[in-house]
Amino acid sequence: MSALARIREKGFIVSLADDRFSVAPNDKLTPEQIDFLKSNKAQIITELLREQLSIPKQPDKLKPQQRDKLLKYLTATGHEDQADKLLDECLLSSSRLKEALEVADSVLTKPLPKRNMDKLVRCRDCRYFQSYYEHGLASGSCDAKVMPLGACHYSETWKGCDEWSAKNEY
Repeated sequence: MSALARIREKGFIVSLADDRFSVAPNDKLTPEQIDFLKSNKAQIITELLREQLSIPKQPDKLKPQQRDKLLKYLTATGHEDQADKLLDECLLSSSRLKEALEVADSVLTKPLPKRNMDKLVRCRDCRYFQSYYEHGLASGSCDAKVMPLGACHYSETWKGCDEWSAKNEY
């Protein structure tokens, strides 16, 4: 069941405005439901956009070799958790698919440097991490361009990163 269907099944009305969505009645949301909405934001927005544009989900739009290449790319770069988001974007936009395949080709044809997994770090502690939220946690972007294709970072995830640099907080 999709993330949007799961929240609607609980009796909530979900609507889209620009790049955000709202849930009503929001005062009835439990903390667990709020966490679920935050962690599935991209998927919910994609589903709402499909509804608005009347675009049916077409899982067979990607050729198997394209899908495999994108998944190999995400695995090679350590971003398997971004698979659903990237595949959804590629289903909705042929230009996004072309761009993603070009990046995947360039990454997969050259050897990737080994990440230092002996020193695990969290994005939230890095000076390059820019949270999408005022509290500075959850998802965000990396000014060092560690995450390609606009994929988000999750501040709490431990990972190996060669670009990590401690925040200077006083």
